[in-house]
Amino acid sequence: NKAHFIAIAGLPGVVGAIDGTHVQIIAPSEDEHAFVNRKKIHTINMQVVFDASYNILDIVTNIVA
Repeated sequence: NKAHFIAIAGLPGVVGAIDGTHVQIIAPSEDEHAFVNRKKIHTINMQVVFDASYNILDIVTNIVA
């Protein structure tokens, strides 16, 4: 992965790339307030880590109520 990231982007020492997004959901009946983001939309925060070939290495959804 390190060699591939250097070859495609010149980034030394990188083994994965990380990105995050909010995935919109239907408001839950319990703890509804805990799922409202800064734009006042009900979402779950999701993080994805992938390698230089766009293979997903890890997905995390953090639901904190």
